[in-house]
Amino acid sequence: MEETLKFLILFILFIVAMIIRKIQGSWFAPGSFFSLFWFVNLFSTFLFASSFTLHVNTVLLFFLLIFIFAVGSSLGMSITSAGSNNIGTKEYLSFLKKVSLIFSLIGFLSFPFILYSTGGNILLLLKIESLMNLARENSIDRYSGNMVSSNFGTLLLSFNYTAALINGIVLGSNLENSKKTNVSKIILYLPIITSILIALILTTKATILYTSLLFLSGYIVIKEFHFPKLSLFTIANIKRMLIIGPVVFFIFVFIQMSRYGFNNLEGFFRVISIFKIWAFGHLPAFSSWFENIYLINNENIYYFGKYTFGGVFSILGISDRLPGVYSEGITISSGGEATNIFTAMRGLIEDFGLIGTTFILFITSFIFGVAYKQVKAGNYVYFSILSVFYCFTLFSFVISILVYNSILLAFILFWLISFSYFFITKYVGQKG
Repeated sequence: MEETLKFLILFILFIVAMIIRKIQGSWFAPGSFFSLFWFVNLFSTFLFASSFTLHVNTVLLFFLLIFIFAVGSSLGMSITSAGSNNIGTKEYLSFLKKVSLIFSLIGFLSFPFILYSTGGNILLLLKIESLMNLARENSIDRYSGNMVSSNFGTLLLSFNYTAALINGIVLGSNLENSKKTNVSKIILYLPIITSILIALILTTKATILYTSLLFLSGYIVIKEFHFPKLSLFTIANIKRMLIIGPVVFFIFVFIQMSRYGFNNLEGFFRVISIFKIWAFGHLPAFSSWFENIYLINNENIYYFGKYTFGGVFSILGISDRLPGVYSEGITISSGGEATNIFTAMRGLIEDFGLIGTTFILFITSFIFGVAYKQVKAGNYVYFSILSVFYCFTLFSFVISILVYNSILLAFILFWLISFSYFFITKYVGQKG
């Protein structure tokens, strides 16, 4: 009976998502994108991970959150003028290409800095066993709290993440003229290459995810701005995914093997066997926490941002941010399978409560709706705000991406770059 009810709610949610898409005009409009993202998450969990616990209350909660987000973003889009503000866009994109080169090269320095600061050297990259041993040691140090992060290293990482966001925009802005030299192609993908190298020595899969999602967010923003009728599902993009997908998968497997200290075929298959938890464990984990802990205890204790902006709280000395944010796992099946990935929604609810979370989602969806309409109207100053929405949403199946200071700084740097260019060209340039 409960499975039938969940399927019925999901079917209604699909209809609602289609209606939101019809109203907002694009799957990349904030309400449409948010509804599609969570519908796919919920339905794929229901379809491919039926052995995992997913309570009806969880499905109903996400139905509510999707509806609120759709209403807020639709209101934001409706009050914003759609008139063209496409002033100096070509010059701005040309400027970003130059910034792309500088930030990509500075960001790449984060790799040798982290490599040598953790006791490694370039020669280790030539020996798989030595590389895995270093990665294993770094993993132990990180989870035991013995690895001390450097502010300079965080700054270099922020440059790399900013470069990824900018490079996604630069790549997307050149869709009509895709002929590039090998050097320019390497520069565009250098932030992702840098993150892969860092992940190999720190066993941090998330580093690759951050960079890839920032890159993709920038790509979507410029697609909506510059090529509103151009489909992302082109032959070239499909080819990229067919190549990149398996490569990233095996890199993730290698990283996980290094983390566990596996170095043989048996270890490879053991890592593969837990892929189901990686892919589908987040919603069941949130569901178990929401149903069995939050709804039962509900002590009305709020943390006001600790789990959404944890890095900022750590800098201010209010609270420490643990590796992975949640150190405790939760059982998600009768077979004892467990995970400590709960989605960004747990953090929002712990920080602001259920009512507070719905209010915050409404306000932020309104802001993102305004930003989306401004981007569509040709206002590049809003690129950074809209990119926050795409990146936060795409990573929200794990946790709030804004919990990491290097990511926050990347968004701030990109906004400063865009606003400074706008201010200088519009005001300083006119006076000159």
